Amino acid sequence: MTAQPHDLGSASLLPTGIKTALSGFVFVVGLAFAAPAAVAQTAPYPVISAISDALNRDARIGAAQAQADGARYTINQAKAGRYPTVRSVSDFSGNPFTMDSTQVVGVAVDQPLFDWGKTRAEVQAARRLAEAELALVDATRLDIAEEVTTAYVTLVREKEALNILRRQLSDLQEQVGGLQAQVSAGVATRVDLRKVETEISLTRSEIARGDYQVVRAEQQLQRLTGSGQAASVSQEQLENFYFAFRSSTLEEAQTRAQLNHPEIIAFSRRLAAKQAEVLAAKRGRYPGINLRAQLAGGWRNGSFGDESGLSLNLSAPLYQGNRLFAGQKRVEEELKGLQQEYVFELERLVENVTFGWNNISSLERSVAQLQQQVRQNQSRVSDVEEERRAGLATTGDVIDAKKAWFRSQELVVDEMSRLNEARTMHLLDMGTVQ
Repeated sequence: MTAQPHDLGSASLLPTGIKTALSGFVFVVGLAFAAPAAVAQTAPYPVISAISDALNRDARIGAAQAQADGARYTINQAKAGRYPTVRSVSDFSGNPFTMDSTQVVGVAVDQPLFDWGKTRAEVQAARRLAEAELALVDATRLDIAEEVTTAYVTLVREKEALNILRRQLSDLQEQVGGLQAQVSAGVATRVDLRKVETEISLTRSEIARGDYQVVRAEQQLQRLTGSGQAASVSQEQLENFYFAFRSSTLEEAQTRAQLNHPEIIAFSRRLAAKQAEVLAAKRGRYPGINLRAQLAGGWRNGSFGDESGLSLNLSAPLYQGNRLFAGQKRVEEELKGLQQEYVFELERLVENVTFGWNNISSLERSVAQLQQQVRQNQSRVSDVEEERRAGLATTGDVIDAKKAWFRSQELVVDEMSRLNEARTMHLLDMGTVQ
């Protein structure tokens, strides 16, 4: 029986922590999903462990982190506007072989004193952009987590589908033994026997394809995680992962997504950076005050002179071909565009979370209905077998009833896989990642 949606308190997931998953929510349809004995002896492979293994080895994390580390140096570049600058002073003009010439050399130091907060705004913009790059590291982690959970869900589906086929084959083989005796006794026909033998052949072919799909899914998960525990994945671990990190209400899920999703965080920091850029552009049009110290000397028109001194300078951009005004308007328009894009991304995220929440509820109901169908088909098998013993049904009727029973189990596996995918995507939409 599948647990009804959202009937437990939520357990929030921090970006750097792992919380203990809730237990006891295992999807079971009779014996349909009983694990083979060899698998049952192995230690379970939790979904969160698979994600952790992938994050610890994926080179994309390092690449994103390097990008974020590089962005931090832009903060130091912006801070340089607060510090003094040292430049050479030189003036060579006229004819050096005559008295009508100037030859002056030296060093000048300019210390900014007041710039109306322009440098502070530039530092703030650089810092927010660096924070945005850092948030994109978590976005990369989230992408990797999505790949891992998708591979995990796929492997669980393929394994459970294969288990059903193997049980179907075992049942058919038992039927063959019984039918051979019944044919010899004259209570069954060779047509019935050939029908079962045909089903055995078809089932074996499907098992061969199923074996390949399982191996392929295991290789995909192993490629992502580097772990050899792919054989230990289970529906139970998917259940534990979901119930450990889900939200208890739709409103909580929406809030978590807006606060925790790394792409939204990166967007908000880029927006803050652009706001600081607008402020810096405005303040860049105001006059600034600098303190200048100069140590220089040389010849002017045949006389040696000391060009050293200390001065307080007021620098005002009077006219630069409208460059400063145009630059300010450019960043202001970029800010407007970014604000609109931010609102759009927020709305889309909330829409995705809402859809995911409703989709999970719908799929849980669908799974419950299909499970009921499995039970009904199982009862039908028992009824038809009873009717056959009473002479009211044929062996072919029993074969068809069992086939319908196994088919309904396969439908449950498919629908449960869709539910697993919806659940994990919903968690990731909320920014859930180790």
